[in-house]
Amino acid sequence: MFWARVENDYNNNKPDFIIELRNKRSLQCRMQTILSAIGKFRGCLRQIETLKPSGASEADIMNQAKILLAQDNKYKYGFKFEHVWHILKDMQKFADNDTATSEARRESGHFVSSQEDSPTPESPTMTYPGLSSFSLNITSDDGGGSSSQRPMGVKKAKFKRRVEEKNSTICDTLKEGQQQMMEVYKHNAGERQRTNNILERKLECRETKIVMMDLNTITDPMKREFVKQQQLKIMAKHARQQD
Repeated sequence: MFWARVENDYNNNKPDFIIELRNKRSLQCRMQTILSAIGKFRGCLRQIETLKPSGASEADIMNQAKILLAQDNKYKYGFKFEHVWHILKDMQKFADNDTATSEARRESGHFVSSQEDSPTPESPTMTYPGLSSFSLNITSDDGGGSSSQRPMGVKKAKFKRRVEEKNSTICDTLKEGQQQMMEVYKHNAGERQRTNNILERKLECRETKIVMMDLNTITDPMKREFVKQQQLKIMAKHARQQD
């Protein structure tokens, strides 16, 4: 009867630009979607408020909570119900503190496993200006409002071990590749040095041959003058090197 009245009031009072009528089942599903998003956002907001960021205004805290909520793939496009947030945020369902929520779970027979409470490897680590780095868990329905941390489960321990082994393998591969690059660099440097030594010896032989030439044996005046100038340059160079 309640949802029948909601259906009647909604269809009679909806804005003119909304043409489609909605039945009570559609309204129930929509309300459930809104309540789920409000609950998740309230949990994110509670986490930011728990940190007590120094100098942060209410708008800053809201923006940080929106960023945290967007880390959940279900809400990656942002918080779409801010227009009803101010209406629903003070409901008893969302105003309960962490202790009351935990007691309600125990009374209802719902116990959260250690794997649900403990931060998962996929949990994001977020940093804000003026705040130190901290880990936030958004995998639970309340946005990770509980601050207690349980022992790591078996599956998470195995996952952590596989990640560490993979990281170790990557590091070993990088070190091996770096060592190979150093060996190639040393080999190329040695080859360049040997090539330079050969060129220097050839140049010395050529200069020695020019210096030892007898100008009187050269009949062409232009060639004799050229050789003479080369001899002077070579001797001046050797003189500078000896100095």
